[in-house]
Amino acid sequence: MGGTAAEAEIESWVTETNGFYYETSRNEGTRTTMSLCLSAMEEIAHTEDTHIADDLIALRKTADGIMDSAHDLHDKTLALTSRNS
Repeated sequence: MGGTAAEAEIESWVTETNGFYYETSRNEGTRTTMSLCLSAMEEIAHTEDTHIADDLIALRKTADGIMDSAHDLHDKTLALTSRNS
């Protein structure tokens, strides 16, 4: 999947998730709606393993030389906010 297609798919997932949060809040009659906001997106050069579990392990490790830039991006962009709708 190319960069633009991957970005569009990720943005679609965020939009879909926010729609789910909104509908759940509305159906439960609550006033507070949780939502996601994508703070950054970056392609990481990586050859996928045949077992996704191995890729997830590599992503979790912070100093193994595999996907380490994901941790730098996370540290630079992580923002948690709370707001009432």
